[in-house]
Amino acid sequence: MLFNKKNQRTGDRLAGTAVVKLTEDSKHSEDEAIEKYNAYIGQQKDDGASCLKIIVIIIAIGILFFCTLFFGIISLIKSSSAYKEAIYQIQNNEKVLEQTGNIEGYGFFPTGSVSTNNGVGNAEFVIKVKGSNKDVYVHTVLSKFLGSKWRIVSLEVLE
Repeated sequence: MLFNKKNQRTGDRLAGTAVVKLTEDSKHSEDEAIEKYNAYIGQQKDDGASCLKIIVIIIAIGILFFCTLFFGIISLIKSSSAYKEAIYQIQNNEKVLEQTGNIEGYGFFPTGSVSTNNGVGNAEFVIKVKGSNKDVYVHTVLSKFLGSKWRIVSLEVLE
């Protein structure tokens, strides 16, 4: 049998039952049993509150972990040299400038990927470009060869 620190059996705790010992020589054994039962019920309420606190803490830690992971990945993408080259190419592309007017900024959530291996790599992004006339999405594909910088392979304005 499994017991907790207060010497209660796990099965009794799960079932919400209280086990009390009644003796024949006690004058107020029934009153004592009721008193012990009420104390037990009060303790069960405290246990429920502490379980709720633990669940809330675990959920909060989980949310914090996923937010940190999510924003960390976005930060890594935006700080990559491939993303910076894509932004540079977008800023200097006549077709993008015609459609957006003046570029006012970029979306917070770029989508895409960067893959490098031994100085050779490929990158692909879809970046929201915020303009004074309208906002557009730009699809870019970049390549990097050994010993060179990232080069644009294709840049396409998506409608």
